[in-house]
Amino acid sequence: MHGRVPVGLYKIGRIASGADARFLTNSVADDPRIHNNEWARGLGLRAFAGYRLLSSDDRPIGVLALFSEHPITDEDDALLLGVATTAAHVIEMVKAEDALRRSEERYRHLVENSHDIIYSLSPEGVFTYVSPSWTPLLG
Repeated sequence: MHGRVPVGLYKIGRIASGADARFLTNSVADDPRIHNNEWARGLGLRAFAGYRLLSSDDRPIGVLALFSEHPITDEDDALLLGVATTAAHVIEMVKAEDALRRSEERYRHLVENSHDIIYSLSPEGVFTYVSPSWTPLLG
């Protein structure tokens, strides 16, 4: 019974939408706020925790959610909140690296296919880069 949870619905969807920052219960099988108590009871689940993942500009970018057969303690809760914060930073970093890679690819394509001479010089006046279309002219 896995699938995408609609944003705004159920606990995970409310966390993902930004309506709730996090959610924790140690009575999954009986908590009326849990969507499918029978499913949780059948698997012997005891606890559920969900933590909103925020971007650097405080936009929700996802949810770290887990079920447990054991109660989640205050210490566990603090640790999981830290994991959620770290996960959000990693997601943001990967997105930034991907954007940089795409930008570099566009720049490289423009420079390598330009009919104009594009070059860079060292402080000593030595060519450190010359666009490929002009390289044969320099010998």
